[in-house]
Amino acid sequence: MLIQSVEDVLLLIASWAGLADYTPPTRVAQDGIPDALSLIEDLTTRLGPNFYSSPPVTADLMNVQDTITLSRDLVPDEFGVSTIVTENQGVYRLGVSNRDPGQALAAGDWLYGDQDLNENGWSPSGLRTEDAYILALLVNGFFGLSCQCEIRDEDAVDEIPADTDQLLWSHKALGSGWPGFWTNSQQTKLHFGGLGQTLLRQ
Repeated sequence: MLIQSVEDVLLLIASWAGLADYTPPTRVAQDGIPDALSLIEDLTTRLGPNFYSSPPVTADLMNVQDTITLSRDLVPDEFGVSTIVTENQGVYRLGVSNRDPGQALAAGDWLYGDQDLNENGWSPSGLRTEDAYILALLVNGFFGLSCQCEIRDEDAVDEIPADTDQLLWSHKALGSGWPGFWTNSQQTKLHFGGLGQTLLRQ
């Protein structure tokens, strides 16, 4: 896979958005805040509030589709878990606990799991915290860039187009049938597996 870290996703999104000279800052450890979050907030600020712009709707990188919680809003609930990502329709949330900050927990109906989860509790998601952020950034980046790039609708939703043969990122926690995100060697095409759409860089 080409994407191994949040830094990798941020570099990809920045490149597609025209910030060719972007370099993610160094991670800063803060008590109770995942160290990748400051990087996400940095690029969100650089891209501005209109990263997704389709009047009358605009959104920044952290709110295009799913919502990535700002560091200032990370507040543990009664279970000691802070929500870090909320699915765009509120179907599920991903969170982290100070007891094990490297692992993401899921609440609600975790779409990619084998069973529904307790909406008022938390269960293991199978994702690391890093993975939860990578997933949210890829989803938000794809939909945000859709305003800036050409969208190609694919004939077969679950098939990987022959011209996007480089796996960007996938994860077993998202189910064996989910194809993942794909690109080509020049990274001029970005395919969202299972959605049936490919972005073509202008």
